[in-house]
Amino acid sequence: MRTLIAVAVVLGAGGAWAGDADDAPAPMARARAIAAAEAHLRAGQAAVGDAALDELEACGQGYLAVFNDAPAAVGADELLYNAATCFAHAGSAGAAITVGEQLVATFPTSRLAPATLSQIARLHQAIGEFERAVDASVRLAERYPAEREAADALWNAIGLSAGLGDDDQVAALAARYQHTYGAKRPDDARQLAVYVAARQAERGDVDGAIAAYQTVLATWRATRGAQAAVWDALADLQWRRACPASTARGLCVRGDARLTPVKRRENDTVAAVAGFLHVVKLAEAGGPDDPMLAQAHARARLHLVERAVEAVVALGAVPPLAVDQDGAPTAAAIKRMGEWLRAWQQAMTTADRAATDAIALPDAPTAVAVVERLARMYRHAAATLIAAPVPKSLVGTPAAAVYRDQLDEVAAPLRQRAQQAAEACLRKAAELGIVDDAVASCGAIVAQAQPAAWVLDELLPPPTATSIAAAPEPVPAPAPAPLAP
Repeated sequence: MRTLIAVAVVLGAGGAWAGDADDAPAPMARARAIAAAEAHLRAGQAAVGDAALDELEACGQGYLAVFNDAPAAVGADELLYNAATCFAHAGSAGAAITVGEQLVATFPTSRLAPATLSQIARLHQAIGEFERAVDASVRLAERYPAEREAADALWNAIGLSAGLGDDDQVAALAARYQHTYGAKRPDDARQLAVYVAARQAERGDVDGAIAAYQTVLATWRATRGAQAAVWDALADLQWRRACPASTARGLCVRGDARLTPVKRRENDTVAAVAGFLHVVKLAEAGGPDDPMLAQAHARARLHLVERAVEAVVALGAVPPLAVDQDGAPTAAAIKRMGEWLRAWQQAMTTADRAATDAIALPDAPTAVAVVERLARMYRHAAATLIAAPVPKSLVGTPAAAVYRDQLDEVAAPLRQRAQQAAEACLRKAAELGIVDDAVASCGAIVAQAQPAAWVLDELLPPPTATSIAAAPEPVPAPAPAPLAP
């Protein structure tokens, strides 16, 4: 049966030479006690199960007893370190932590203090005491910043703080990491800066996140994929900030079937579009396949589709067809109508081409969103034609109905394209298991034409920000370090 280790044993004293002859020289008795502790260690390494754990606990108790007999002797820090490590190997995390803290407090300048603090942090993490693990890691980084373990411990503390949801601590520790280790570990420091910026965006601090991404881009020389991811994240935030309509979904518009444009803020719009085009340029430069680059490229293309669709919506309603005294359209009215139709057709063609480029990319979730934007555009185009004003000369006459019927004939193919796009959107979303605002929009478009054919069971909110860097992963608690020589 395993022996329970009490705190009193860890902090107690005496009993180191029990069983020795009264006239045994102290150095010889000390050597025998150390040899006995080492024997327990070897036995523990050779045994399995509870027998191994009992031997390792006995190893820890043996080293601790030697320390307690002469706590000021040369090598006392090594005895504490070995005791803590034996306890850690035995699975007695509490005892290992207590003994390790005693070493750090008693021998702060020991060469073993950094490794001990590192082990304390990992043991706290292993038993789920994450806040204490962060505390030990931060102490290690503050007291021994030049040690190899310090940078890893601080990185680990950032990951644990992120898991605990302490954003203020994440930002503070990230700033410390960048200040202390930025020159030695530039890639890690910049990756951390990207991660912090992404967390700012998730919290709704769009202005702060934009500034953070801009700082990264001003100093970072990374792979094309990493650069594209940062450019895309920055441009995405600028694109969203440019739209003053808080309820807009993808497109900066209001309304349902017939959309009303909402003017984007010019500075952010220009900056965002430049960012998207830069991502496209990076992607088209060629080179080895990079999933990060491919994903950023697809998202940039999606936003360029949105820009093109918004250009269609911005053309507004069909201009009224003015007539002369005889009821014939005026030359100016015909010219104005022709110009509007040419601009409308050209804008639709541009949007179609942008969508084709985006859908061709190997990123199916983005393709779903692109097709949804097209479906809304076609439905808007059909509704715009149907709402065209009847010439005044036809109002109140049978010819007005004929005019409306003619408009409906022109709008019918657009309605059909909207429905086809929405159905494709739903099929692809079903394959991928996507349920978000874009899919709900596609469902509504199809349901309008076939009310009984489509039912959307649930709607989950889309992510508020593009994730471009995962949180620093907490380092798994490894096997304890070897004993001190």
